[in-house]
Amino acid sequence: MWKEQEKKPIIPYLLLTFGISWGAELLCILLERLQVLPSNLEQLIIMSIIALFGALAPGMAVYILLKKHGKITDMKGYIKRVFACENKKNLVFGIIISFAIFGLLIIATEETNPECPFYLILPIFIVMIPGGGWEELGWRGFLQPALEERFGFIRGTALLGVIWSVWHLPLWLIQCANQKNFVFWAFAVYCIAFSFLLAMTYQITQCVLAPILLHAWGNTMCGGVFTYHILENGPSILGWILLAGMIVLACIVNQVHQHASK
Repeated sequence: MWKEQEKKPIIPYLLLTFGISWGAELLCILLERLQVLPSNLEQLIIMSIIALFGALAPGMAVYILLKKHGKITDMKGYIKRVFACENKKNLVFGIIISFAIFGLLIIATEETNPECPFYLILPIFIVMIPGGGWEELGWRGFLQPALEERFGFIRGTALLGVIWSVWHLPLWLIQCANQKNFVFWAFAVYCIAFSFLLAMTYQITQCVLAPILLHAWGNTMCGGVFTYHILENGPSILGWILLAGMIVLACIVNQVHQHASK
């Protein structure tokens, strides 16, 4: 979205992203505390606000900044810039590899969710594209390359994982949000490790569509058709090994990709 070596508005991006999402989630917290609406209607409104102004905030921030800096004139230009993909073979390869790696991690560490049979994978996956995947318009579409350029791949990706996890914090104060079941430190570890896989996918494909789909796949598998004990209790010994392996693999792929690009 921004050219290499071009100054990137990281601070304005973070202020916009946190301001939009945290402002919306503060409204949700107030609605719950005031209890002025019937419970079913209140929950529907809160989940709609989270979906519209929470999950979409990173992409909204990028759109605002692209328009402010004169890089786009309308939504069509934004979509064209975001979903540009020069190598469709790499896109398919990156999606298959990253889906397989994350799928193996969850299968090895989690149990099948009896309340969510496997035939619901596709419907859940489709719902999770806007219900989480759209975040990648900002996180990997803008912030990953911006931080990576300034701090390098490892430190930039780890920092993004920390920012991403902290960005979710207000959800722990909303009773109808899933995060109330999670331990924050475990969620942060998961976000940091998952950030490396998402960054690796973006490196392979150079297309934001790939991390969007991977993010949706992650939400579908962990907490969808499989349990999310890794977020409720923290990783098991095997979980720690696999998460560390995922980070190491992502770093190796990045090195290979950089070497091949020279």
